Amino acid sequence: MVEAARKFMITPKVRQTPFEEQKRFLLGKGLTEGEIEEARRTLPPPEVRNIFYAVTFAEIFVMQSD
Repeated sequence: MVEAARKFMITPKVRQTPFEEQKRFLLGKGLTEGEIEEARRTLPPPEVRNIFYAVTFAEIFVMQSD
């Protein structure tokens, strides 16, 4: 669940929303506050997040093309 929350919080659209809004959404999905905080602590710096998202998106695109 922590990894899913981290991937959610790293996406560009979600990054633009206030953390409290992200937190409410994740709590509604069944995550605990501890899991959300753990995911938040493991987020890379903003410049690295952009690279990670681009690579992840490319991997998904390639996997869907196979």
